[in-house]
Amino acid sequence: ADLTGVDVLKLVTEELAQATGEDFALPEWVLRLVAEGRLGEKAGAGFYKRVNGEIYTLDYRTLE
Repeated sequence: ADLTGVDVLKLVTEELAQATGEDFALPEWVLRLVAEGRLGEKAGAGFYKRVNGEIYTLDYRTLE
């Protein structure tokens, strides 16, 4: 999702839910990432973030 964009993940799940009638709801913390503009590689941070050549993984409980 970080490569294509967390915003794209959100759109795809919304469209799948609408098309199939199934529940593809994302957790609130993922929606918060989108709202905050943390969309993945294209925005500099998402589920992962690069800092000085190192890759850090998001802690979904704290969003750090």
